[in-house]
Amino acid sequence: MDLHTVPSVGISCSGVTYMVACDLCGCEHIEWITVCGNHICPECEKQIVHLQVSDPEYELWLERIKLLWENFQVSEEYA
Repeated sequence: MDLHTVPSVGISCSGVTYMVACDLCGCEHIEWITVCGNHICPECEKQIVHLQVSDPEYELWLERIKLLWENFQVSEEYA
């Protein structure tokens, strides 16, 4: 795991459970990983991990991942 990948669970220090929207699918989840400042839910992570170049949805996922990378690069420029 590199410095920009962090597993997270939506429980605050006060014990309140909260949800975060996945930056790939938009659905809200209480568990996610943070990759380069982007939240990725377990379902999207699983899809990406098992994705094959021959899959019909490969190009769609590739475009989604490119957008995350572009957003990260922009945020790093202004940090």
